[in-house]
Amino acid sequence: MVESTYNWYRLVDGLMDQGYTVHLANPNAIKAYDGLKHTDDKWDSFWLAHMLRLGILPQG
Repeated sequence: MVESTYNWYRLVDGLMDQGYTVHLANPNAIKAYDGLKHTDDKWDSFWLAHMLRLGILPQG
């Protein structure tokens, strides 16, 4: 997962050049899951991956 920070696109371009598929999530369209017991980057990434697997990850 890549967080949108300064120069994030360079990392994304590098990953895509190496053959990785990159999904850019749309944070404005993602509703936080109220049942999450942890609120840190590790659990956020699990939640985003779960939505991607279900085919419901809003992408930009």
